[in-house]
Amino acid sequence: RAFDAEFAKDMASVGGAKYAAVAELAWRQSFGACKLVAGPRGEPFMFSNENGSGGMIGTTDVFYPQLPHLLLSSLTLTKASLAPTCIYAATTNWPYAYAPHDLGLYPCMNGQHYAMGDGCHWSGKHTDDSCRMPVEECGNMLICLAAVAKADGNADFAAQWWPTVTKWAEYLSQFGFDPEDQLCTDDFAGHLAHNANLAAKSIVALACYARLADKL
Repeated sequence: RAFDAEFAKDMASVGGAKYAAVAELAWRQSFGACKLVAGPRGEPFMFSNENGSGGMIGTTDVFYPQLPHLLLSSLTLTKASLAPTCIYAATTNWPYAYAPHDLGLYPCMNGQHYAMGDGCHWSGKHTDDSCRMPVEECGNMLICLAAVAKADGNADFAAQWWPTVTKWAEYLSQFGFDPEDQLCTDDFAGHLAHNANLAAKSIVALACYARLADKL
């Protein structure tokens, strides 16, 4: 109740009562499909659920736009959303140089589901890198990790998976400036080459990686 009152007051001061009402609803929607669980060592993990699309769990381009809400509410929840993806990407179960799109099909976290079996079925493409949003998700993860480092005042969280984080930066350095035929989070639009949004995200993400490296 104390948080609700503070949040409503802050939102009203920015945009008035109607804005505050919409913001409060958006806040609840943001967290409504998330599940908080205990990890193998008792640490908190939080997973999103794609309700209206593919039903994936822990989707990178779902918690990326949620990050401002996560950071505003709790740095612990923010890390709990990012850690499972970092852990998974650092294992041999994910042998790719780019960040994963998701962690499975909700509620089972048993490895990426998106474009791993039948390819990009709506486009007729085979299952390959271009189907898995590699530039999109590398950019998302690097920006998210830098945001955590800024809030934390150090890059210790990202440092736990530094070789993996570095691989993502190297992938963007090679493929991000002028992306080839790839999907982005707007996958309903299909594959797009020379995607300016992805290129801009890559540039920002590499700057974020540089900030992480500087802190380390």
